[in-house]
Amino acid sequence: MSNILTHFEEIKAKGLSIDITRGKPHASQLDLSNELLSMEVEPYEGSIDLRNYGEPLGIEGARKLGSELLSAPYENIITGEQSSLLLTYQTILANYLFAEPIAWKDMESPKVICPVPGFDRHFRMLEDFGIEMLTVPLTNDGPDIESLKLLMKTNKNIVGMLCVPRHSNPSGEVYSDSNLRDIFNIGISYSKDFLFIFDNAYLVHDFMPTKSQKPIWEIATEESASAQVVEVTSFSKVTFGGGGLSFMAASGKNLSLIKKMRESMVICPDKINQKRHIQFFKSVR
Repeated sequence: MSNILTHFEEIKAKGLSIDITRGKPHASQLDLSNELLSMEVEPYEGSIDLRNYGEPLGIEGARKLGSELLSAPYENIITGEQSSLLLTYQTILANYLFAEPIAWKDMESPKVICPVPGFDRHFRMLEDFGIEMLTVPLTNDGPDIESLKLLMKTNKNIVGMLCVPRHSNPSGEVYSDSNLRDIFNIGISYSKDFLFIFDNAYLVHDFMPTKSQKPIWEIATEESASAQVVEVTSFSKVTFGGGGLSFMAASGKNLSLIKKMRESMVICPDKINQKRHIQFFKSVR
């Protein structure tokens, strides 16, 4: 113990000031996007005045970029504000208030499955709504399937699963394709209204060779689950914190539900910033 205290005092004496905020990009990373700060943007896209209201789903180029990122059809894409977390919250809120055939607020003890370790902000938003969290342990390939099956057998009113399927926060797991297929099959078998929410915030954050993963929307389509999927991602840790874009893929009643929520909540997205990012990236490659 004395050795530890001595080491602590030695470090303390150096007077270091270190920002250890989790997930906060370094200035050198932010510098890579500095061109966005001075970029000239034509304020029109065709006949659309980007300075004015309108285009609640995002401008065409930004939605095409989201389609390419998420490997989902253009018509299923919404390009939103700065973070996937905000779109996730809007999805939870929309289902809490307006889900069909019954809003989550009108259910007796609605529950959401959360793989652990997991994202503390996901847990916080579910706590905001008083939604019970059912935990399932993570393996290197994703949620433990046998534990997931057991939860489904022993609990009523499970409305969905909320997870980070690639570079899972905070422990880094990448779900395997077979694990994702199992998740879809189990959820669909439980309920045709079971909602799969994938906060794919680290979709393009591969800094070293890592496990390959087929696009989630493609797997969901193959497993006849896309009507029950909401997948989101963002540029929050790609360009600027709070100054990037977010993207959502959804279909059917889920897409209609989030549109309804956003029509009341968001006048329109920042189309100038969307245009700026389109010019900066040009494509996802």
